[in-house]
Amino acid sequence: MSPTLKQSPPVPPVIDSSLVQPDILSARRDGFFGRKNRGRIGRLLLHLLMYALALITVAPFLWMVLTSFKTLGEILVYPPTWWPRQFILSNYVNAFGAAPFGRYYLNSLFVAIAVTVGQVITCSMAAYAFARLQFWGRDVLFYIFLGTMMIPGQVTMIPAFMVLYWLGWIDSYAALIVPGL
Repeated sequence: MSPTLKQSPPVPPVIDSSLVQPDILSARRDGFFGRKNRGRIGRLLLHLLMYALALITVAPFLWMVLTSFKTLGEILVYPPTWWPRQFILSNYVNAFGAAPFGRYYLNSLFVAIAVTVGQVITCSMAAYAFARLQFWGRDVLFYIFLGTMMIPGQVTMIPAFMVLYWLGWIDSYAALIVPGL
């Protein structure tokens, strides 16, 4: 008699994982707040919070600009309205006629450019000297410089005014430019 062959257990077929459908039952069980959607919901809530905070930040500026186009009666009306009934430009004409804002702007521009150019020149020379040149007292001078940077401006305000007054620089460009160097 011939020997009998034992039947081996059936081998499960090899399945390509890219063809397998996701587990629909587990997705239904987890619901909308499942593992996959938790990150999305968190990001959505974070973005909604950021949009709300941005709106709260921008609202006063928007109110200021829109109110500048209202008449005086419309500004004082209760309850206030966001949008002006009619846009008027006379408020801007009156404001620019009340003070020389063009001159103020040019003064600010001149002082800002002068201080910036002066800072770039003096700081570049000082940085070169501290970084490349070896001289007696260099480290001590550098630490003194760093120490003076730590003094708050409020502490030096009155002494600086007294020096500017003693030099006769009050109401001059030098009083605005030279201390900034």
